[in-house]
This record gives sequence, structure tokens and C-alpha cells, in this order.
Amino acid sequence: MILPDPPWALPPDELMLNTSSVHIWFARLDVEETRQQYFQASLSQDERRRAEKFSFDRHRDFFMSGRGMLRHILGRYLQVEPASIRFEYNAFGKPSLEPSSGRRPLFFNMAHSNDHALFAFTLDGAVGVDIESIRDDIQIEQTGALVFSEGELATLLELPAAQQHHTFSHSGHGKRPLLKVWARD
Repeated sequence: MILPDPPWALPPDELMLNTSSVHIWFARLDVEETRQQYFQASLSQDERRRAEKFSFDRHRDFFMSGRGMLRHILGRYLQVEPASIRFEYNAFGKPSLEPSSGRRPLFFNMAHSNDHALFAFTLDGAVGVDIESIRDDIQIEQTGALVFSEGELATLLELPAAQQHHTFSHSGHGKRPLLKVWARD
């Protein structure tokens, strides 16, 4: 699915998730300095230390914006202050909310590519989301082998070379991000 033009509508003031639903949020990570400071103020010490390890200011800022946005969105769903949210991490570093008695689990996932981020939230179990900036320099066969089944890759490679990039990224523009969402039963 290609992100729509114009941008998505703003969410309602009160956020409520129902069972069998997934909420998807799209955001730009290149925010102005005052908003960056606002998001940074909600980060944990661990997240701030992690941000300081980035070599480039741009990447550090994107990390802090993304993590701050995640905390603020979660805070709205949970009706808590963003800075009070505590994460635990799996072996691969993927965050989840620390379990809390009396609160139904809220599952989420975040992905980012360049200055875009995508967030998914559900009550029903593990959810995943992915976003990739569309690039014309992708090596179709090599990259396709990582993301497609053998049959899908074979079908893609049977296309004329001029159509392969277009088909691979579902867009002829090469500018807008491509997104994918999935959830487990």
C-alpha cells in the first residue's frame, strides 16, 4: 500500500481500541526543535543514552522523535503520562509494555525509514508494521530474495527489466514510502 496524498487525517482526541482492530499512525520524524525537545523530555534515561550513541545528529533526532511519539501515543491510549511508561525488551531489542495488573495488554510496533515512521497498535496480540522508502537503486534479485517467496521472486524477475523496480516498490514515483502491516491470529 502506498501512503496517500494528501496526508492522513489527525486522530480524535479520545483514543479507544476495540478488539479485532488495529490503529495505524503515520508521522514524519523531522520535527521542529521545540517539538523535538517536547518528545525528548518524555524519554527514559536508557533511551537518552541510546540516542547519544548515534554518530549523526539527524539519526539521533529521528530516534528521539520516534521514541517520543511512541510514548505520547501510548500515553493517550493508556491515559498516563508518556514519561511514566516502562518498556521491557526481547532478545532482539524490540520493546513491549511492562505488564501491569488491572490493565489489558496493549500490543504495538514501530518502523521507520529515513524521516518517516509508522506505528501500529492493537489489543489482540502481536502486530507488525514496516515502512520503506522507495529507492531506484535496489538490487531486485538480491533484495527480493530476502523479502519474497521463491515463486514471487521468479514472477518478478520474469517481468521486463523496466517494470521490475516499479512492481517491486508498487510505485513509479520513487519518492513516497511503501508500508506493510501484519498481525498474527
